[in-house]
Amino acid sequence: MSSYHDQIEAMISYKESLGYTRRTYACYLNDLDSYLTETGVDEQPLSVYDIMPWCVQRSTEKPESYRRRATAAREFTKYLYAMGLCDGILSMDSVPRVRRYTPYIFTDAELLALFQKSDNQKGDPSNPLSPDIITTVYRLIYFCGLRPNEGREIRRNDIDTDNRTLFIRENKTHKERLIPMAEDVAKLCSGYISKRDILFPDSEYLFPSPDGSPYPAKWLTRHFLYLWRQAYPQDQHKRVRVYDLRHRFATAVLMDWLDRGEDLYTALPYLSAYMGHSDFRDTAYYIHLLPERLEKYLERMETEGNWSVSSRNQRLAAIRRFYRYAAERNPSVMSCYQEMALIPVKKEAEHEIEFFSEKALEAILAVPDISSKKGRRDLVFMILLYDTGARIQEMLDLCLNDLHISSDEKYVVLTGKGGKTRLVPLMQKTVEHLHKYLAEFHQASDGNSFLFYVDRKGCRNQMSQDNVSKFIKKFGVQAKEKCPDVPEHLYVHMFRHSRAMHLYRSGMPMPLLSEWLGHVQMETTIKYYANADIRMKQEAIEKATSDLNPILSSQIDFTFKDDEETLKKLYGLM
Repeated sequence: MSSYHDQIEAMISYKESLGYTRRTYACYLNDLDSYLTETGVDEQPLSVYDIMPWCVQRSTEKPESYRRRATAAREFTKYLYAMGLCDGILSMDSVPRVRRYTPYIFTDAELLALFQKSDNQKGDPSNPLSPDIITTVYRLIYFCGLRPNEGREIRRNDIDTDNRTLFIRENKTHKERLIPMAEDVAKLCSGYISKRDILFPDSEYLFPSPDGSPYPAKWLTRHFLYLWRQAYPQDQHKRVRVYDLRHRFATAVLMDWLDRGEDLYTALPYLSAYMGHSDFRDTAYYIHLLPERLEKYLERMETEGNWSVSSRNQRLAAIRRFYRYAAERNPSVMSCYQEMALIPVKKEAEHEIEFFSEKALEAILAVPDISSKKGRRDLVFMILLYDTGARIQEMLDLCLNDLHISSDEKYVVLTGKGGKTRLVPLMQKTVEHLHKYLAEFHQASDGNSFLFYVDRKGCRNQMSQDNVSKFIKKFGVQAKEKCPDVPEHLYVHMFRHSRAMHLYRSGMPMPLLSEWLGHVQMETTIKYYANADIRMKQEAIEKATSDLNPILSSQIDFTFKDDEETLKKLYGLM
């Protein structure tokens, strides 16, 4: 033993107290202790140069082992340096970085083929239970996202098929966790356990070898590779591992969350806890596997999931925000974030705005039954909706305090996107309707009461967008029967478009219209209304002059006739 033996033991104990296993450092540092003894290094403080020869990579040493050994030496020098027993900290600059293994992500078809092959195995001749172990253990590893060692070392008492839970004892991160199981997985395990308890009643392990102990890791690997060779003999060159089942589980969960529109900011910690990770960075590793698949995923959801371009772009934006969040906490994810930035945002096809005429408006407002209270409410709602050009949610959020109709200046305060407010003047006829409405619907209401509400079991509740959409569509169908100018499909936002177009055509300046609509940029207003008006004028002109303008006439023949008489006329010979 060297003079540093006590410090080595103290450091190993210190690392154990932090949650590291003893074997993580003991093997390498005990070897370092022997080296220091052999070389006669007893002086304190220790010089970094004294241990550098020990840190040289050995000819038979794999890069991964070499880096782990060098890391152990560096941690030891940091420990000594903190106590003043070393002249510096060992640098890792000369130690080559080990490229992290890129996992193989199985497809659904490959998983199915592997599991089907596992159901037809003879297994170990010395163990009549081994075919059932092969059938069960790989499925359990995948469907529960287990590490291979966690799967093969499960105790019999750690699985509860009745409550569908699986208890995982301390793993490499020294964390215990309780994992819920799917119903079909619990059913599979229950059938296996009934047979296992008969054949190995005395073994404490769920998957016992012939002597009752768990099978070694090599057994698990050997049989898995055998299944792969059986299922895909043409793909022997592919490097697959049992651990890749866990990778496939993690990516499948992430992709499913993306599919369902889950918030990855809040959902990822659940995956981290489920998989037994001690650090966010460990879970964030799996998102390295997503960028290359994400663009294909977005394309698939457009074609198969009938996503609109807008929905696709919104989903992409949400995923980008998540990657930025991950990169801020783990710089290694920055490359993934940069890859995400390269996925293009698709341009939406321009849709012409739909609006109705003043004549159609009269027909729509004539539909509600004003003999009923509900009909009078719906009528006032549509009048105010049109007069203000408000968005639907702006209307629903209106409170009595937002109305100012008692003073000389009659207006309403609308709260739009981003909490921005704007004052919208009201026409006198609209004010008259509002006074009647307030007298009937708000005789004893306070200022914070919603202007429009529904009664449910004696309680006033804010109207929903569904409430409004239903009666707007119903009124549109009824009005269409009496007035052909009413659009085929009437929807709430059409009131806003119609009011804006009517004001624009009446001569309202574009800056004032943009402010009135609550647009942040005037370009939005121009895009929607000015350009739409130009297109409509062009169509009207073409329609009105098509029969009169000879340029547009299809009767004119522009083909050149190569005859002698025409040529003579052109050359002035006739």
